[in-house]
Amino acid sequence: MAPETDRYFAGLYRSLKEAKSVPVVSVAIEDWKPIPKFCHENVDRYTKHQPGRSAVRGWLIDGTDGCEGYLLVAHSVVKEDDKLYDITPQNGAQPGPLKPRRFIQHPGTKETYDAWAREPQYSSHWVYPPL
Repeated sequence: MAPETDRYFAGLYRSLKEAKSVPVVSVAIEDWKPIPKFCHENVDRYTKHQPGRSAVRGWLIDGTDGCEGYLLVAHSVVKEDDKLYDITPQNGAQPGPLKPRRFIQHPGTKETYDAWAREPQYSSHWVYPPL
């Protein structure tokens, strides 16, 4: 990885302690419902039609290696009245209340987020303590 990319993901690792719990909320607009695995598109469409809500880009903590590594997955959530929530259904989730997931907001510009989040080698990325 390039030094800039190393610094970015090392910064995300340091931000793990600031991750916010993001509840999963079921929403719909007329006959449209969010689709699993299309979080960015879901959030953009939903916020476009819902005044007072905005899209927030960042990273879900999607797993751990059991030691010091964490799997971060590019993800978008909705912000409303300083609260964050996830509208994208979890693929294969069991019926009933879903466990909130932890989310780290992207610290930079939309352009830097898009550059990393849209690249397959970074859209799902393991982070470890900086050396």
